[in-house]
Amino acid sequence: MLRGSKPREWAYFCEHPEKMLLTIAETCTALGVSRKTAYDLANSEGFPVVRIGKRKLVSKIGLEQWVEKRCKEEQKRIIKEGDKK
Repeated sequence: MLRGSKPREWAYFCEHPEKMLLTIAETCTALGVSRKTAYDLANSEGFPVVRIGKRKLVSKIGLEQWVEKRCKEEQKRIIKEGDKK
């Protein structure tokens, strides 16, 4: 089993033999950002990047969790700003 993974996630990977790690170019497409922005994210704290040799790859599950967390933080910020008005 993948370290730190949930059984449901492991079952998904067994049934769908797709890539677990995305290249920076694939991450650009997934997020709709430029190559520079993707590299800036990959170099930032908390972004789910995995280094293999000189390559930087992004965990697909980690990216989904990162986006979900960012969306929740943004929603909280919007609600907090709305409360101030």
